[in-house]
Amino acid sequence: MAPKPTEDTLSFPPQAGGPATPTRREWGGRCEQVAEGAPAGGGCAVPLDVTLSSDLVDEGVIAEGGMSWVHRVFDRKFGRRLAMKVLKPDCSERMRRRFQQETLITAQLDHPAIVPVHCVGSDERGRPSRFTMKMVEGETLAELLDRTGRPLRGDALAEFVRNMVRVCDALAFAHSRGIVHCDLKPDNLMLGRFGEVYVMDWGVALARDGHALTVPEELAPTDSVCGTPEYMPPEQAQGRLDLIDERCDVFALGAVIYEAMTLVPPRSGVSPSEVLLEAAWGSVTPPDEFDEDDPPPAELCDITMKALAPAPGDRYFSAEEMRMALERFLHAGAWFTRRRFAAGSCVIREGDRGDRAYFVEQGRCVVYCGKGADRQVLRELGPGELFGELALFASDVRVASVECVTDAVLLEVSEHAVDRELPEGSWTRRMLDTLGRRFVEYDRERR
Repeated sequence: MAPKPTEDTLSFPPQAGGPATPTRREWGGRCEQVAEGAPAGGGCAVPLDVTLSSDLVDEGVIAEGGMSWVHRVFDRKFGRRLAMKVLKPDCSERMRRRFQQETLITAQLDHPAIVPVHCVGSDERGRPSRFTMKMVEGETLAELLDRTGRPLRGDALAEFVRNMVRVCDALAFAHSRGIVHCDLKPDNLMLGRFGEVYVMDWGVALARDGHALTVPEELAPTDSVCGTPEYMPPEQAQGRLDLIDERCDVFALGAVIYEAMTLVPPRSGVSPSEVLLEAAWGSVTPPDEFDEDDPPPAELCDITMKALAPAPGDRYFSAEEMRMALERFLHAGAWFTRRRFAAGSCVIREGDRGDRAYFVEQGRCVVYCGKGADRQVLRELGPGELFGELALFASDVRVASVECVTDAVLLEVSEHAVDRELPEGSWTRRMLDTLGRRFVEYDRERR
C-alpha cells in the first residue's frame, strides 16, 4: 500500500483572491506538485501499464506523484538503466495537459545540469503519456540537509555554493529559452554520486516570450499556477501571472540557500493557508540572526537577502547576475562572520593571545595601550579599517586593546578563513607568515 499523501502545497487562481484547496502528494520523500483536481495515486507496486519496446525491461516504481509514476527500466540494447515517467491513466484532462507541457519543456532543455529526455511515448490518441530520461544516482538537497541535521558551514557550505553556481547556469540556460521553473526547492535539486548537479521536476514550469507568458492554450493551466509557498516570491503567491519572470526563480534560489544556512525555509506556518499568506505579504528574517554563536558568512547572507527581496526590481535581475555574485563570494575572501558589539565593548585585549582579525563595517572603535591613568589612545578606526591582523600570521599576544566607541558591526576574519584563501604551504602564505614574524620582532625591539 502506498503511504498516505500529505497536503501541504497550494494551487491558487491566476488572479489574487485567495488560495484554492492545497494539494501536494508525497511518497517516501519524493514529491511532485500537482494542481487541484488531480486524483489520488495508487501504490508504489503499480505495474507499467504501457507497451514497452522489446529493448526495455521494467524494474518497478521508484517514485510516485499525483499525476505520474517514475519507473526504473533497463535498456537491453545499450546496457543502461533509465528512468521512465508515466502518466497515470485516470488523471484529469488538465493533468494531461500539464504532463504534455512538462514533456515538451524538458525535451527542449539540453544542459548538463538538466536531466535529458531520451524519447517520448504516446497514448492511443497520440498524446504524450510517458518519456524516458537519464537515471540519476544520488540524493536530493533536501535529503542531504536531513542527513546532515545541521546548517551548512565551512567546507560543506563552500561545496554547496559551488553547486548553486551550477544551478544558476542551468536556470540561466532555461531562461534563455523562455522557461521559468516556478518550483525550485531542495526536493528538486539532485546531487549525483560523482559531483553531478541536476535541476529536476519541470512539471509546473511556465513558458515566456519577451515579458509575457505564452504557454499554448491547449497546454496552459486553466485556473491555477502551482508551486511550494515556502519558497515562493510574493508575486507568485499573490497569483500575479503578469509578474512571473526569471526573478521568480532567483527568489526561489535565494530561498534554497537560506535553508542550507538555517535548516528552515524563509516561510513557515502552522497551516498551508498561513504559509501562503506569509509568502504573499510577509518579511524574511535575515539568516545570520538564527545562530549568533556560529552565523553564516556575512556576504552570503547579503546575497541571499538580495535574492529574497519582496520587490522583483530589488533582486538580481537574472540567474546569471546571481551566479556572478556567488562566484565573487567564493573567490574574493568573503568567508567572514558578521559580529555586532555594543558601545563600550572590548573586542580584543592587550596581553591576550589572538587568533582572529576584524574589519570595521559599521561604527567606530578606538585602539589603546595601558589601563586607567596609563591608558594611551593610539588611533581611532572607522568603516573599512582592519585591526588585529598580526594574530593571523604570527602567533603572539596582543600588543594593544580595541574598544567600541559606538555600537559597531565587525567582520571577523578567522584563521580558518585565511586557511581557505591561503592554504598552508602556498608561497603567498609563507611570505605573509614571514612578514608577520619580522614585524613582531621589530615591534619588540622598538619597545
